[in-house]
Amino acid sequence: DIILKYQELNKPSAPPMKAVLSEPPRESFRFRPRIQTRVGPRVLLLSALLISLMIPLYIFHGYVYQPLKAPDLPVLSRQKLPTSAATPEKENPPVIHQINQIELIGPKEVQAEPFYKISEAHLGTGIESEGSRLTVVGRGSEFRCENQKVYFFTRIMTPREGKIHHVWRWEGEEFHRIGMVVKPPEWSVYSYITLPPARSGNWKVEVWDGDKILTHLEFKAHQPNLSPPPKKDSST
Repeated sequence: DIILKYQELNKPSAPPMKAVLSEPPRESFRFRPRIQTRVGPRVLLLSALLISLMIPLYIFHGYVYQPLKAPDLPVLSRQKLPTSAATPEKENPPVIHQINQIELIGPKEVQAEPFYKISEAHLGTGIESEGSRLTVVGRGSEFRCENQKVYFFTRIMTPREGKIHHVWRWEGEEFHRIGMVVKPPEWSVYSYITLPPARSGNWKVEVWDGDKILTHLEFKAHQPNLSPPPKKDSST
């Protein structure tokens, strides 16, 4: 008995508690019900049938109770512009009529000042210089076809540098043309031709600025004097 009591005293008061493994906390979530709707083919066919029946009824209702009316368009042939007693029967269009009533101020035609101005133009048989100016000698309007030189002299006033042409004509046809540069404020130029025996007749020389003629002079060329043949002695 003593031994049993001793063993009971030496027994542990309580058995050791086993460690309880803690499970990881589960995530809390809210339950969201998922509603799935499914339309059967019979419902779709029934809806299409109802819509196809309602469209003709709607159109018929509109034609019977609310007929469409065409807008009242103006008849152009019946419109007539108001006319006054002062306007003539055949009146110009309004825009042209207003333009005709505009009163222009100033001259109707404005002529631009010419680019070149011819201050001198002469014909002669030679050119000489007097100081710093050129002059023409042997001036005239008739010359002889003895291989004689005829000079055409022009003095031109111009605001800036440009180019003019001397055009020589024989019996209306162009015989010779030459272009010359002129400089401001005043410039003297000349050209010449040699009159052969076969070029007798009417001559003209012109000054051209592009497609405009500035001035011209005319002259005549005569055949050279031919000495008469010697007379025969009547006694022989």
